Amino acid sequence: MTLVPAYTPLITTCCIACLVMLCAVGCERRSESMQSALKMPFSIFATCDTQGWIEPCGCASGQSGGLSRRATLIDQLAKDDERLLVSVGGAAFGDQPYDIEKFNAIVDGEVLMGYEIHNLGVSEVQLPLPESRQLTFLSTNLEGVQGIKKSVSIDRGGWKILVLGVVSQSALANAAGVRVAPPERSILNEIESQTESFDCVVVLAYMNQNELADLAANVPEVDVIIGGKTQQSISPIRSGQTLLTAVANKGKFVARVRASVNDGDRTPTWNADLHEVSSELAEDQEQQSNLAAFRKRLSDLDFSASQTSFDVFPADEGNHYAGSDACQTCHQQDTETWERSSHAHAWRTLVDVGAHVDSSCQRCHTVGFGGTGGFVNRKSSMDRIDVGCESCHGPSSRHVADESVPTPWLAVDSCLSCHDHENSPHFQYDHYWQQIEHGNGVE
Repeated sequence: MTLVPAYTPLITTCCIACLVMLCAVGCERRSESMQSALKMPFSIFATCDTQGWIEPCGCASGQSGGLSRRATLIDQLAKDDERLLVSVGGAAFGDQPYDIEKFNAIVDGEVLMGYEIHNLGVSEVQLPLPESRQLTFLSTNLEGVQGIKKSVSIDRGGWKILVLGVVSQSALANAAGVRVAPPERSILNEIESQTESFDCVVVLAYMNQNELADLAANVPEVDVIIGGKTQQSISPIRSGQTLLTAVANKGKFVARVRASVNDGDRTPTWNADLHEVSSELAEDQEQQSNLAAFRKRLSDLDFSASQTSFDVFPADEGNHYAGSDACQTCHQQDTETWERSSHAHAWRTLVDVGAHVDSSCQRCHTVGFGGTGGFVNRKSSMDRIDVGCESCHGPSSRHVADESVPTPWLAVDSCLSCHDHENSPHFQYDHYWQQIEHGNGVE
């Protein structure tokens, strides 16, 4: 009979324990290796301050922006990367019925494009937010607002991204019924409240340039800050370990924030660049269909000028818009000159592209938009279409009644109300005046 030493079971147990530990270590390392292998690059595409600019007006060549071209640009830039599309805010312009309808159309366009998060900027705060299962409305520092989340956790490329959104306190200081908490404190509180782990923090910040710089300096826990409300876009810069960039100006630029991966990295490496939504880009057909649907709703609703947030062309008390027909009797030669001009056919240029239903275009292609006696809407005031006499000379009912009473406006001062840098970037009075010259020279 072979004798087995009493300590053999102990040795056996130790050996088994060592094997288990080695296996555990191996499994742990393999798990890390597998996790590293699963980490992939991804891109965040961000826009800001669309300001109702669903589509360039088309009054001038080379205009940037518009959802149709934006969709094309993002598709070109994303290539094979997983993508996350976000809005930093400022998509709306105004809070009247027309503005709400346009904001809803922009949100529809964002959903079609694949946007997942829309941070609330100043313009969205006073609007009813449309219901959407695909798009999350976000604000980390707005209190008491229904239908929003304070943070969103997103998985992309094997990374877990915590997305937060803030809006400027100062910009909403006078907003009725709105409570805005300090952005820095709100961000830190939300980070600390997370019960699940995350790999990185991205903040969408609708704030001006100085506020963005302060935010980046005061919250180093954040990996990326994408801002807006800066008038001009901000090229990517670093504040400590935080990457900061901003996009602005009617959605004419897209920020691409790309997370790249090196073997063994526990956090991604961030880089960013800005891209113009140029007029050379093709128009996405899905977005064009969304624009057509929006214009169909505008046609049915036929908003009046008072249902928009656009400035109206004022009329003095006792001096209203009389219409171009009232001028013809005494100014026959000037009328003939006008009839040969593009001004006399301004409405037709809108009809040709289906934009005659849009108040944004009507205001510069009609007489006295929203003023007393001026254009109201298509149903009630088709006798005030085109750019007529009073578009430049002002409401002139008193002049019509008594020719000794001068027209109220100096015509040369009226041009820039419509021929601004956006709609007519190459406008030069001397050149343009030659095309419509009438009367006794410069009036």
